[in-house]
Amino acid sequence: MYSLFINTTNLSCGDLKPTKEGTMKKVFVLIGCVLAVSACASAPASASKTSKTTSDGRAVTGGRPQFVQNAVKKKADTLYGVGVAKIGAAGLGQARTIASSRARADISRQLNLIVKEALRDFTESSEVSPQDAVSYQEVVIETLSKSALTGSSIIEEDRDGDNNYWVVMTMGKSNVAQVINQAQAAARLAVPKAQALDAAARMDAAFQKIAAEPVGVSGN
Repeated sequence: MYSLFINTTNLSCGDLKPTKEGTMKKVFVLIGCVLAVSACASAPASASKTSKTTSDGRAVTGGRPQFVQNAVKKKADTLYGVGVAKIGAAGLGQARTIASSRARADISRQLNLIVKEALRDFTESSEVSPQDAVSYQEVVIETLSKSALTGSSIIEEDRDGDNNYWVVMTMGKSNVAQVINQAQAAARLAVPKAQALDAAARMDAAFQKIAAEPVGVSGN
């Protein structure tokens, strides 16, 4: 609660004689003070709940709750997936399920980018035909989309002040390599002419490139 005080200590009787011009000026000054105080008092408190970066975390696109930002650490051997869903009439349980699915989908998206990056040179080489190389890549990506992403896990989850539910999921480099290798095995069976293709040698560089990018948010 704020109060305004007018100091009358040094005012004389002459000073108190009202004039039309003086009265109007005082009214405008008082109105300006009240508006300024109201603006300060009504500043949104939720602004302090979100942050784009922390001293020990990777960048997360846009302003996100602090607990999400804190969970995204600078680990070169880890992929992060962040999902969010509004808590609606169906309740928190459904929002958690949706947010988890979105976080998992975000990790799957990054796996696809790693595969495309690792196989990019193969599609331009003469080791196999361009058509076989593209078919091989498509099978790998399709297999990954159906994968259970073994080794991925939820490391943080909570609701924010705006009634959204957040989930942060991770998947380590060794688990990523295992899942992609399984997808490549399926692709070699589906595209026999692409037996020479093996992204293992290029996988590490591709992983490091994708893992270094800012962490996106699926949903919202």
